[in-house]
Amino acid sequence: MEVIVIGYNHHNTLGLIRSLGEVGYHVHLLLMESGINFVNKSSYLHSWQLLHSMNEVIPAVQEIAGKCKEKPILFCSGDGEATFVNDHFIELNQYCFTEGAYKNGDVNIYHDKFESNTLAQVHGFIIPKTWVVNKNSAIPDDLKYPILVKAGDSIRGGKSVLRKYTNRESLSEALYKISEELYPLQIQEYLEKEYEIIILGCSVDHGIQVFCPVAEKKLRYYPQEFQTTAYTESILIEGNSDLEKIVDKITSMMRSIGYSGLFSVELIYANNQYYFLETNFRNDGTGYLATICGFNLPDIFCQSVIGKHVNFNGYQYQPCHYVNVIEDGKNVIRGRVPLMQWLKQLKKARCYSHYSKKDRKPLLYSMLALFFNRF
Repeated sequence: MEVIVIGYNHHNTLGLIRSLGEVGYHVHLLLMESGINFVNKSSYLHSWQLLHSMNEVIPAVQEIAGKCKEKPILFCSGDGEATFVNDHFIELNQYCFTEGAYKNGDVNIYHDKFESNTLAQVHGFIIPKTWVVNKNSAIPDDLKYPILVKAGDSIRGGKSVLRKYTNRESLSEALYKISEELYPLQIQEYLEKEYEIIILGCSVDHGIQVFCPVAEKKLRYYPQEFQTTAYTESILIEGNSDLEKIVDKITSMMRSIGYSGLFSVELIYANNQYYFLETNFRNDGTGYLATICGFNLPDIFCQSVIGKHVNFNGYQYQPCHYVNVIEDGKNVIRGRVPLMQWLKQLKKARCYSHYSKKDRKPLLYSMLALFFNRF
């Protein structure tokens, strides 16, 4: 079967390619231009093209689909790519199967954090107390520090403005410096969390079936809390009553949207309960962990798209740890993690952002890119 992956030079794209390639799919990569590339060095690629803008996506998809005997399946690895595909959902579905709901843009509204939080609350999630501010808004008087500042839209801001502030003065100075195009912003209460988790899932048939077999507990970040996930451990959801209740809420949410595709939901555990942070309607940056644990979510989605019956009980869980080799390596360089401890954890982990025993070139080229970007 033919599949198309649209993405940037990122370990998210690489993990998606590996999940599909390892089980025999012909993977065609549409790589968005981004410096020294390592994703296109994967041994699992059937073909790849370098694109310079999103405007080239539809002609490239048409070209690939025209050479396929069957309608290919299209995946996205980032928010920008997923937004473009959802905006052109109807047109692209003439040539390939895509993730989405029913019409152009109907999933994209949930890139707005306010809309995403509202949806989550409707389906029973608890949300940290939140304020929305515009560029010239006064700082709310009822803030209790420390607080978090977050982008109001995952496309415009992402994690670029995500910071913790401990007093009004530092917050005021930061808000003044943040570019106007990144507004509105969210100010959210800072919760002293015990831990943060990501639930990895796949929704098929517009939410009729939602499969969330595994979560991962974040153990380290880089460069700071709430930013790039550096080291995690897997958690089996079956048998965990608290997480099974969360999955029931996720299922309700996916059905209400009518979403079909890969997704992840991020939560923190604090004050003896889970708080909703965000939903990503695409493959997660650490989504390859589910594949290594025995649950190949991209493959499950493909099987459902072509009408094959998927036995969600026919998978065997294999626990593992995930290491972002590049970013967590920086924690070692900066002295945050002892080298010997890190090497032991690296050896124990079975899932890696850039490395695979059967697909080694991407790690080599990512190290070269890191070297040239530094010097």
